[in-house]
Amino acid sequence: MDAILAESKTRPIIIIQGDHGPGSHLHFGTLKKTLPGERFSMLNAYYFPDQDYSGLYPSISPVNSFRVLLNQFFHGDYALLPDRHYYSPWGYPLDLTEVKDVSLQTLKSELEKK
Repeated sequence: MDAILAESKTRPIIIIQGDHGPGSHLHFGTLKKTLPGERFSMLNAYYFPDQDYSGLYPSISPVNSFRVLLNQFFHGDYALLPDRHYYSPWGYPLDLTEVKDVSLQTLKSELEKK
């Protein structure tokens, strides 16, 4: 990052994303034994040269990261999509269940029960 920022002739736009959070509370067979907030939390880091992060929001998911970027820096007109999360068991990857609550508060509550 330091080298990119120091050596770029044009101030860069940088997005660093993970694909998912840790899996210590992920059950590959059933959503009922999984803590989605832990699995769906992920690294989502941005560097915008104008330091204007007003288009970002705490629950943004990767589906909207580049829409925000394209709208803000390249005069795009991309509507934001719903930030949805889905679980599927390992053996049935197309058996999708939408997970509506991925808050870390839910994760904390579930961990305190154990």
